[in-house]
Amino acid sequence: QRGAGMKFAKRLQKELYEEWHDHYVDYKQMKKILKKDMPEVMNVFHDSLETQIIKVLFFMRRQQEALTSELWSLESHTVGDAALETHALELGRHCELLVQKLENFKNYAELNLTAVRKIVKKFDKHFGMQFQEIFRPPPATSMWVSADDITTWMLGPARNCLKIVRTFAGPAVERRPSTCLSFWVHELKAGLVLAGLRMNGEALPGSTFFRLQQCSNTDSQLCVRNTFIGCAPSLGLSQRSRSNSMPVLSLRGVGGGDSGSEALTTKQLSVPAGEQAGLPAGCKALARRRQSTAAAAAAGKSAPA
Repeated sequence: QRGAGMKFAKRLQKELYEEWHDHYVDYKQMKKILKKDMPEVMNVFHDSLETQIIKVLFFMRRQQEALTSELWSLESHTVGDAALETHALELGRHCELLVQKLENFKNYAELNLTAVRKIVKKFDKHFGMQFQEIFRPPPATSMWVSADDITTWMLGPARNCLKIVRTFAGPAVERRPSTCLSFWVHELKAGLVLAGLRMNGEALPGSTFFRLQQCSNTDSQLCVRNTFIGCAPSLGLSQRSRSNSMPVLSLRGVGGGDSGSEALTTKQLSVPAGEQAGLPAGCKALARRRQSTAAAAAAGKSAPA
């Protein structure tokens, strides 16, 4: 066990981002506290641990604010393909830097969470009792963003932004690059807001409704396609619940190997005729086919045995 502890201490020193050195959990100092021979060592350990956790939380908030302020450069170049082409190199460098910062942030979150888990485990072994049986967990711990949160909410969208910018000069793509970039910038922006809510101890909203609120383009809105959020022309879908929302099919059409489209219910595809005019061709065809299937099923049920 002692060897494992020393191994993590070395790993922490090796993998931490040097510029943020003073903002990590002071793992060595926490180990020294456990070795002190004093009557109040448990309370001293608890207070020190809470201080370390709050220190990390404050630094996470600063990183979230700094990343949010950097989004303006991406947002200002998502207004059209011409702007994207003109500033492709500049945007590429910006996206690379953004991805690197988020990689550092993810590693920071992972190392600090591991440090807290391991030092609490040492406390349990040293005193022969569970830390949580004596003290309540510091509230700030639940306000941290995890490595998984950072990957899902921020790093994934940022990587997609970088991919789009890098491939802009390559072969023609089905979707407009600026539209795709705008979508992932909105996803990154939404993820940063979610991270801010988590670190302020606020309840997180439902992801679908939240993303609908985040869409700033009045000519389009975010529509639900199973668990995927996509941009589509506004059809008044914001009043529909998730289960009734019209999925945005890919431009390949229904027959493009999309197993998700076949799993959609008849109710999801029962779109009023007045709204079908603005839908993709494949979407309209699938809607008509599902409506015909539903009608035939209903007729079969009503027929006499």
